Amino acid sequence: ASTIFASANNFNGYIITSTASSFLREAEILNIGFDGNAANQASGGAIYLTSPYKCKLDTLTMKSIKGDALTLFGYDSSHFGFQNVITNCKSYGGSYAVGGNYINISLCDANYIYGNTLGANKSSIVESAGLDMITGNMLSSSGNYPAIKIDAAYTEQCLIQGNTFDGCASYGIEIVNAGTDQVRILNNVFGAGAKSAIMVDAGQSFIISDNQISDSGLPSSESGIWVQNANYATITGNHLINLGKWGIRLDTATYCDVSHNTIINASCIGANQYSAILLLNSATHNKIESNILFGNASQLMKYGIQEAAAADDYNEISLNQITNAQSGGILKLGTSSVVHANIGFVTEKFVSRKGYTCVKEIGGHGIGRVFHTDPFVPAFGKKGKGEIL
Repeated sequence: ASTIFASANNFNGYIITSTASSFLREAEILNIGFDGNAANQASGGAIYLTSPYKCKLDTLTMKSIKGDALTLFGYDSSHFGFQNVITNCKSYGGSYAVGGNYINISLCDANYIYGNTLGANKSSIVESAGLDMITGNMLSSSGNYPAIKIDAAYTEQCLIQGNTFDGCASYGIEIVNAGTDQVRILNNVFGAGAKSAIMVDAGQSFIISDNQISDSGLPSSESGIWVQNANYATITGNHLINLGKWGIRLDTATYCDVSHNTIINASCIGANQYSAILLLNSATHNKIESNILFGNASQLMKYGIQEAAAADDYNEISLNQITNAQSGGILKLGTSSVVHANIGFVTEKFVSRKGYTCVKEIGGHGIGRVFHTDPFVPAFGKKGKGEIL
């Protein structure tokens, strides 16, 4: 940084602040280093902007800040902040360079946070805003705090994409409000973390897709992806490896689509204790389809897919590939849940037991306005493979 702003001893407040009730429009704070002199700074942080509108914070370095480094706050419902940019910011001297959160945003929408390297004694980013884009950042956290926390009744349509999380002392991403809607968590990379890489507690219509998660919940107690009290989540295309307990956990979650994920080595903290995918506490009407679930041969997962109780019901489980599960591939306890078996597999198995073989060119078919219609139903096949009818 070309300029260094340092706080005086026993300083109480922020080094740069705007407190007017009207908008702060198109301000730029660029290329500055902040030294909070935390040992003597009584309280406060580096920057506090009230109702910022299209402001830019670029290339800021934080050192020894007592509280939150950057705070963006909408003064009231008539003065929401809007379309601010935070980029190229970093901590100097590791996570303890910032005593609070690095970025704290409230009542400010449609912000763009990208290309930062953030660590803090609490969270890297705390969001109470909607329509924000958080992309291409390097993020970590300390204490019992997630790297990104989203907590607001009106938070919706945020995009969290292409970030790298490593060394998080708690969750990588935590979402904790029932009003949260349509958050997209895409293409992020999660390294070692003490708890779940992604924790969604309430809300609906999330998309959690194409994330890479490794060593999550080691050596403690959680899952790669944990969704609870939430509806209509789409969890697809994620790759999870070396999970402390479960790979994906649906807890009081309904109408979720869990498909095309790869989970390798769940239950790393104990053989035959935890399953790759767990449904519990009235997890109902979920679709679990076309996942690859592979346990460690020397420390097997419990089940590939497990319903914890009869109340976990009306789930549809199909076309999953399950290897190295000690207690069985699928535990279905809901009386109305469906585990699809392949019709061709069952037919061929029965016929072969009678000493016959199936003719592969001839099979079942649909009947509609004409006699022969799709779908074609072969009289042979492999278990767990084929089209759902």
